[in-house]
Parts: sequence; structure tokens; C-alpha cells
Amino acid sequence: PWEAFIQERKMDESIKRVLVRGSAVGVCGASFGGVLATFRPGASVPFYMLSMGTNYSIMGFTYFGFLELYSNLNVSLPDEYGKYNSFVNRHIKHFVSGASAGLLWSTIFAGPKKGIQGSVLFGVVGLAGSITYDRIEEWRREKGSKLRAEMQRENKETSAELSP
Repeated sequence: PWEAFIQERKMDESIKRVLVRGSAVGVCGASFGGVLATFRPGASVPFYMLSMGTNYSIMGFTYFGFLELYSNLNVSLPDEYGKYNSFVNRHIKHFVSGASAGLLWSTIFAGPKKGIQGSVLFGVVGLAGSITYDRIEEWRREKGSKLRAEMQRENKETSAELSP
């Protein structure tokens, strides 16, 4: 009975993550549509915002849905030494999620020949997004550790000055 409860809770969290992330992508798309419409003469800003926001949301929901699916499957590939590298597996999951979403929507709207192109394109976009996120996170952590070290040094100097 507990396993079913845990699985259901895990599913609820996955659905919430997909909805939040897909909605955030949709807001970005709507913003981009509004900016694009302002630079096009005679374009309807609300129409561009609605259409691009919808397109971005659908693609975002699909991409993050596949990402949650592949992450919950716990499929890992060993590297050439037989060890499981979470860095590589995380990037593979993002690539496969993008490729799956691209294949699905490109095939539906442009046909099977374009589906393969969409798969490759969105797979590369997913991979690039994952690598970019990791680089930004690495920079943020590096910067944070430098700031913490600097603050600790300043605290030691201040406490040394205040002690009798």
C-alpha cells in the first residue's frame, strides 16, 4: 500500500514540474511574440502573443513531459570504463527528450521526412540547454564559494580587531 502512495505522490510532483516548466516556456514565448509583433508593421500584438505562447507551451509541456518520463525510468548508460556517469546520462536524457518532442510535433505537422530533421534539431537544442544550464550552475557555485570565503576572511579580521 505504501509503494502505491509513494508512486502516486511522485507522479503528482512530476506533473506539477511539467506544468510549471511548460507554463514558464509559454510565458517566454508569449513575451517573444509580443516583442516580435511590435517590430512588424500591422501585426496584431495579442494574436502574436497568444499564438507563440501556445506553441511554446505545447512544445515545453511535451519536452518536459518526456524529460520526466525518461528521468523516472532510471535508465543509465555506463561510460567506456563501465561506470555510471550522471553528467553524461543527464545530458543524454535532455537530448532524447528534445529529440522525442521534435520528432512528435515535426512528424504531425510537417510529415515523416521533416520529423527526422525536427528530432535532430530539438535534440541538439535540448542538449545545448542542458550544457548551458550546467555551465551557469557551475559558475554560480564557484562565485558563491569565493564570496563565502571572502566573507569568512572578513569576519575573522573583524573578530580579531574586536577581541581584547
